[in-house]
Amino acid sequence: RGSSRARPEQARRRAAHTTRQPQMCLSRSASERSLVQNEQSSSSSLAASPAHAKAAAAASAVEAQLRQRAHAAAPEAARQAARQSPLRRARDESSDDGWPSATFDTSRWRWREFALIYGAYMTLLLARKNYGFWLPSVLSELGAGKGEAGMLGSTFEIAYGSCALLNGILIDLVPPKALLVGALLTSAGVNVALGSAGSLGMMALLWGSNGVAQSFGWPSITNVFLAWFPDPASRGSWYSLLSTCQNAGAALVPLVVSATVARFGWRAAVYTPAAAAAAAGAPGGRSR
Repeated sequence: RGSSRARPEQARRRAAHTTRQPQMCLSRSASERSLVQNEQSSSSSLAASPAHAKAAAAASAVEAQLRQRAHAAAPEAARQAARQSPLRRARDESSDDGWPSATFDTSRWRWREFALIYGAYMTLLLARKNYGFWLPSVLSELGAGKGEAGMLGSTFEIAYGSCALLNGILIDLVPPKALLVGALLTSAGVNVALGSAGSLGMMALLWGSNGVAQSFGWPSITNVFLAWFPDPASRGSWYSLLSTCQNAGAALVPLVVSATVARFGWRAAVYTPAAAAAAAGAPGGRSR
C-alpha cells in the first residue's frame, strides 16, 4: 500500500516539474524580447534626435562631394595621359638618374632607342669625316699649302683626344641623352659656320670645336645603351650590332658627301652633315 500511495505522488511531482520548465523558458524568451525591443526603441530615438540627423546629413554631403570631385578629376587625368608622349611616360617611370626603373618594361622601346643612337653616331661620323671632301677646295680657294691643311687636321685630333680624357666626370654627372643631343647640335652648328668662314685660322678654330663636341658622342651613346640594355646575357649581341654603326657611317660618308659636292660645290660637304646632325638631335631634344 505504501508503494501504491507513493506512485501517484511521484507522478504529480513529475507533472508539476514538466509544467514549470516551459513556463521558465517562456519567461526567459519574453525577457529577451523585451530587451531587444528596448534596444530598438533606444536606437530609433537616437536616430530621431536632431544632432544625429545633422551628423548623418553632413557625412552624406561630404561623401557625395568627394565622389563628385573624383568623377570630375578622372577625365582630366585621362586627357593628360593621352597628351603625354610615350617617351615622356617612359622618362616619368624611370628613376631619378635617367636609367629605366625596375618596374618599367623597357622591351617595348628598346628598338626605338637603339635606332636613335645608331643613327646618331652615323651622323656624328658624317659631320667629322667630311673633312677630306671640302679641304682641297678650301685650300685652292684660299691659296694655302699642305702645311696649313695639316694644322687644320691636327687641331681636330688634339681637341678630340684631350677632351676624351677630361670629360669623364662631366659624362657621369650630366644625363647621357642631353650630352648626345648637345654634341649633335654643336657639331651641326660648327659645320654650318665652316661654310661661311673666310680664313684658315677661323676654320682651324671651328674644326677644333667640332672635335670637342664629337668627343662626347660615343661615351654618351654607350651610357644610353647600357641604360636600355641592362641584361648581360643579351647585351653582347646588341653591342656587336651597335658597333657596326662606325662601319656603316664610314661607308655612308663618301656616298652622300661626294654626290652633294659634285652637284652643289664644296659647301654642300659641310651643310649636308649639318642638316643630318640637326635632324638626329631634334627627336632627342623633344623627348628630354
